[in-house]
Amino acid sequence: MAQAQASGLLTGSPTELTQQFAGLLWRDLMVSLLLGVAERPTPREIAVRARDAAAAFLQLHPPPNEAERRRTGDRRNVPAVFRTNRDW
Repeated sequence: MAQAQASGLLTGSPTELTQQFAGLLWRDLMVSLLLGVAERPTPREIAVRARDAAAAFLQLHPPPNEAERRRTGDRRNVPAVFRTNRDW
């Protein structure tokens, strides 16, 4: 997060951004595991969780000029990681 902030990709406190991403990643899993009401996720479920957390984080913190691209519908030079069906 600190590197992303230093390069201008993110603004805000690296600690807070990291906590936000961790919350998106874990959601209620830790409490559910502790209470014994959930099973350990499979590697595939972990990968899906990570992908979904990253997508949600990028929605909350789009890269510079991304908001303008979304507003105008311009898809040129937008990395695939930032393209989702919901965005465009």
